[in-house]
Amino acid sequence: LFPKSPTLKNYKDLLDDGRVLIGYRTTLLILLFGLPLNMILTSSFAYGMSRKGYPGRRILFYLVLFTMIFNGGVIPMYMLMNELGLTNSIWSIVFAYGINTFYMIIMRNYFSTIPTSLIESAKIDGAGEWRTLFRIILPLSKPIIATMTLFYAVDRWNEWYYAMIFIRKSELLPLQLILRNIVVDSQVRANAASGG
Repeated sequence: LFPKSPTLKNYKDLLDDGRVLIGYRTTLLILLFGLPLNMILTSSFAYGMSRKGYPGRRILFYLVLFTMIFNGGVIPMYMLMNELGLTNSIWSIVFAYGINTFYMIIMRNYFSTIPTSLIESAKIDGAGEWRTLFRIILPLSKPIIATMTLFYAVDRWNEWYYAMIFIRKSELLPLQLILRNIVVDSQVRANAASGG
């Protein structure tokens, strides 16, 4: 329960390892570029799905819901990123995770609770769909925007899966993969030292 000889050597070794700073830099870049993209795509798509007069809304919603249940897989995604020339770049991670379907459904449900009379009055005043979204819907939706921003920020901060698939350059690995590599390296050294 009580350590006999506490030491901070492991923390010093972790901070001396230059890979940690690279991981922080890459993770912050993914967060900086990915979070605004996630929020713009999710809020605009959720707004379109919440509009009752949108043609083909129900079919499109079920198609999007289908992608939540049945994923296309890793190989087609890798082939797409490779064809676009985005492998070994941060953009492959940013673009691979554009919209989380579950988050979009939550935001769509919130937008559906906003009275349609506000949207109709904006139409009467000559506002288009984009102006309605940015001037009426989003200012009234601060709670859901804050929630989705937090959800996406945590997802982007913990991003490791797409980075593991698309990134081969060690100077572009995010923090989660760097920490995993450090743990694996220390386990290999411990096994070698113990003779196992």
